Amino acid sequence: MSYRHKIDESRVAEACKAASLVENPNLSQIARQYGVLYGPRTAPKPENRALDDIQEEALIL
Repeated sequence: MSYRHKIDESRVAEACKAASLVENPNLSQIARQYGVLYGPRTAPKPENRALDDIQEEALIL
């Protein structure tokens, strides 16, 4: 599985710490403030494919 975004663990840890200090944290706002990804739309999509790229191309041609 390939990730399009590199994760900086220190920024994620800082964002988690900031979120834990607030009673009702706005996670989207905290994620933007610390420059980290948040939410299902930012998660990498798994590649559940039966064929690799070469096999798929051969079928199309």
